[in-house]
Amino acid sequence: MYPTSYSHGWQVCRNCHAPNMLVTRHDNWHLRANPGYWGDSKPEVLILGFSKGANQLQASESGTFDRVAFAKARVRLGKILDVMGVSLHGQTLDQALTASGKGIGVASLIRCGISLDKHDKLITSGPVMVKAMSDKWSRDVMERCVRSHLLSHMPSSVQRILLLGNADEYVLRVKKLMASVFVDYRDLNKMSFTAIGRTWIFSAHPAGGNGHFNEWAEGDASTGQGYKRWLAQSAFGMAA
Repeated sequence: MYPTSYSHGWQVCRNCHAPNMLVTRHDNWHLRANPGYWGDSKPEVLILGFSKGANQLQASESGTFDRVAFAKARVRLGKILDVMGVSLHGQTLDQALTASGKGIGVASLIRCGISLDKHDKLITSGPVMVKAMSDKWSRDVMERCVRSHLLSHMPSSVQRILLLGNADEYVLRVKKLMASVFVDYRDLNKMSFTAIGRTWIFSAHPAGGNGHFNEWAEGDASTGQGYKRWLAQSAFGMAA
């Protein structure tokens, strides 16, 4: 039913859209029908953002698919992967996010691009992540995505899932959603859980607007974002 869920490129899924609709609107929410997947079709590590941010949406309009995932945030994403010990198998990150990439795959919890209309401006980041988890319509969109692409169609090669974004409220709400979907859900620590035989870990988000990024990557592991990093590394099997 979803032949391209884990094949590099734009996807055919239109579960959340009426036929021939490019954008679905509900109240102040906008959902663009542009689901995609980047990288290895049989990844060891699956990396999931929340949805496409403004830079990714802009890049998607250029027609160059390989440049869309984490546009203008790849340096930080590379730092996250390095901190977490994710191997790129000798590739650059740019190479890994192509059809010939090995080891990692990239998508989003909401594979289409979701945004919130605020004073006639479409917002795609920051508080939108938490708002989307508390609004019934957008949460239903996310649950539909999780059931369609993660519950039933995840490649057996995937060992770990890296969830980008570690704000406390966001983590709690995502965990609650996952616990309602996966019957074998089990909490590990504040930054991780297990489900469908895999370990799911929350890390910092690489967006330029994340002012806590350097603290997460390099801060004292006993407190704050540094402690969240340590918890994530522990779940990933890295911490000493």
